[in-house]
Amino acid sequence: MNFLSRFILVNALFWSSFTLLASDIEDDIDACAENGKGCVDTRTWHFKLSAGYGERSNPLHGAKNLPIYVIPDVYYYGDRFFLDNGTLGYSLRQRSRFELSAITKFNLERAYFASNLTGFWLGNQVVSGSGDIGFTPPPDDSDPTGSSGSSGLTLNIDDVASRKWAVDAGIQLDSYPYQNLHLRIQVLTDITGVHNGQQANVRVATPLQGRFGLIELGAELHWKSDDLIDYYYGIGPRDQGVPPAYYYQGSSVWQPALTLSWHYPLAEKWSWVSSGRMQWLGSGMSDSPLVERRHVFTFFTGVQYRF
Repeated sequence: MNFLSRFILVNALFWSSFTLLASDIEDDIDACAENGKGCVDTRTWHFKLSAGYGERSNPLHGAKNLPIYVIPDVYYYGDRFFLDNGTLGYSLRQRSRFELSAITKFNLERAYFASNLTGFWLGNQVVSGSGDIGFTPPPDDSDPTGSSGSSGLTLNIDDVASRKWAVDAGIQLDSYPYQNLHLRIQVLTDITGVHNGQQANVRVATPLQGRFGLIELGAELHWKSDDLIDYYYGIGPRDQGVPPAYYYQGSSVWQPALTLSWHYPLAEKWSWVSSGRMQWLGSGMSDSPLVERRHVFTFFTGVQYRF
């Protein structure tokens, strides 16, 4: 059973058993969700914990899909300073319909090379290893320069040198041009000297409130530079023991994504939550011998408690 089938099945089982009780449960969506701005109380720490089941697919050869059982949600917004699930920021300019901030956060490309949940959520330095080479032998008539991973050659993540975590920093713009529309733009660059690349992200989201809770639809577009993609997915002399036939130079990519989330209040502090995200990787990344799939699918469904 594939990811999408599991996602639909879990939600269908919940919904079929809960529909008869839906008319007896009052909607508990706060005023901020109603006006579409998702505002929060300032100078207060907020903590939520979701427990259930989900998965994040891993597009790399030799890497396992990441099971997700628990998701912490921690954020704090002061008058200027804020911390939102790993994003540290400072508000530079605030208006009623937009906010400009300076932010810094981990670059999550390294998460594909991590082998456990700690590595994914906390940024733990999990070593992928560069032990015994287990590459697929190239055909006799392969190009000796090996300049393109699209030739069909493949490499396991254990065959290459470890990739490092990086920290990116830059500018974030949040805008609310309409009542139920949130636009976010980020322009970031590496400040740790790991990949020396840049990225730009645009996200548009709109909430739909109704009898069955709050549904949010989102669309994203990510641009990642040559240096960023080449550091994580390029193959070269740093990967000792890998034949030159496998060398690959990554190039910049455009990565679109679609998101869907659902929030259904069950009680004052309890909610049922589900989310799904599909991202397409772009040929500059997916042509690498390290990359097996051209997309990444993430889903989660479970219950959430608000402390």
